[in-house]
Amino acid sequence: MWLSMNEKSTVAYPYKIDTSLPEHRHLQLGEPEQEAIRIIADTAINAMRNYLRSEGFREVWSPTITLMAGEDTATLFTFHYYEDLAHLSQTAQPYLEALVSVSSFKKVFSLTPTYRRERLQDKRHLAEFYSLEVEKGHSDLEDIMSLNERMFSVGVQRVIEENRKELDILGRDVEKLNFKIPLKRISYDEVVEFSKNRSKEGKKIKIEWGESLAYELVETLCKEYEAPFFVTHLPEKIRPFYTQPDPKRKDITLSYDMFAPYAGEVATGTEKITDMKLLSERIEKHHLPFNFYRWYVDLRNYDIPHAGFGMGIERALQYVTGLEDITKVSLFPRVPFTRPYP
Repeated sequence: MWLSMNEKSTVAYPYKIDTSLPEHRHLQLGEPEQEAIRIIADTAINAMRNYLRSEGFREVWSPTITLMAGEDTATLFTFHYYEDLAHLSQTAQPYLEALVSVSSFKKVFSLTPTYRRERLQDKRHLAEFYSLEVEKGHSDLEDIMSLNERMFSVGVQRVIEENRKELDILGRDVEKLNFKIPLKRISYDEVVEFSKNRSKEGKKIKIEWGESLAYELVETLCKEYEAPFFVTHLPEKIRPFYTQPDPKRKDITLSYDMFAPYAGEVATGTEKITDMKLLSERIEKHHLPFNFYRWYVDLRNYDIPHAGFGMGIERALQYVTGLEDITKVSLFPRVPFTRPYP
């Protein structure tokens, strides 16, 4: 039985195979749960984009082929670009910064595919995902954090208002989506203190200062707060090279991660280094080929204070839908160590 795009099936799909298998993803898309996820994604993303526009932001489209590493060089996808080697982009931030620095556009955002060759097989990582990235001139950490939470709240509230039926299909408890802003803010130092003498299923989740936040610890914090929250002022050693250090304490940065139940880390925000000498030193410290970053450093000749954030769309959808497996919310998931299908 074939249905038009506007018709709704009232009978089970007559497949005589196990459609839950990954190789049948193209058939799963007709299931009510998948259709509900697509509707929720459309509502949330457009609400957030429209909110940014209402705040004076312009949408732009950045390249996904690059010579730069925006994050960890070990997670780059490298390929032959004609006679040269290039990478699939890890972030649109440098290109957004170029606009903020030298054009009249001081508020820009981009929704682009992002690629990370992380060797993690779990329910939170994809090799390809979409990131909503925002950059704002004349802004600081608190300013961009406030923008991030307002934008996210608008997206979630619009889903609550317009997609109750879809949330019911997914079994999502709407009451648990009704968080208030401003979100709770805790420093990295406080998280380290929190982790002492804590355990999850008998396993200690304590971290030493300077370590990344293990998911078991994040999960414990999510259950503690039962709503999205920020962890701020993370150590310089676990932040990207372009992150501005805290002038009061050089070993920490003016940055944050936003976490949410079901998803873990949803967004990351930073103030950017505007000092040319410091940025050059950071590039050298991270053993990056300066020639590929020369244009990025040159922007500092014309720079203004600016900050930005990137939010993973699929992680945000995990929180909204209450689905712990990120492959459920991705249209056609690209998962580490698994062939792309179809």
